[in-house]
Amino acid sequence: MLVTTYPAVAYSFLGQLHTNISGPREVFPCEVFPCKDGYIGLHGWGLAQWKTMCVFLGVPEIAEDPNFQPSGLLRENVTRTKAVFATKVKERERVELFESAGGWHLPVSLVATTKEILESPQHEAQGFFQIVDHPLMGKVNTPGAPFKMTETPWQLKSAVPERNHRQRR
Repeated sequence: MLVTTYPAVAYSFLGQLHTNISGPREVFPCEVFPCKDGYIGLHGWGLAQWKTMCVFLGVPEIAEDPNFQPSGLLRENVTRTKAVFATKVKERERVELFESAGGWHLPVSLVATTKEILESPQHEAQGFFQIVDHPLMGKVNTPGAPFKMTETPWQLKSAVPERNHRQRR
C-alpha cells in the first residue's frame, strides 16, 4: 500500500518529484504489522531508511541480499521482506518498538485501538469528542471539530442524522 501523501512529503523533504502512481523506485511500501500487543505501522520511505529498518529489526543481512532488495518494488522481494519484518515485529511490544524507532529516525507509527482514541489525553485536552443526545441511540460520543478557529468557533448543531428508513420506489 502506498499512501498518497508520499509524493508531497518526498518533494517537500527530499526535493524528489514523482509522477508514477505506483510510487518511486527503491521504496519499501507502508505496511501494518501485528506486534505482541497490537499493531504497528512501518513506513520505509527510501532505500537508506529501508536498510536502517533491517538493522533496527535485527536482520542486517537482508539489507544486502539481492533476494530482499526493494529496487523497483519487485513483488517477490517485498513479499519476502514483509514476511521477515512480520516475524521480527511480532516478537516486540508496539510502544517499545515505536519509541525505540524514534532514536533511529525511522518512520514508525502506533496503530491505536478505538478505546485508545476515545480515551486519548490529547483528544480530551482538545475537547475533540463530544457527547451528543441522539433521538434513537441516546448518548453518543462523536468526533467534534477537526481544528479550532478563534473567530469562527465550531459548534455542534445536531446529533448524527437519523437514517432514512423509507423504501425507495
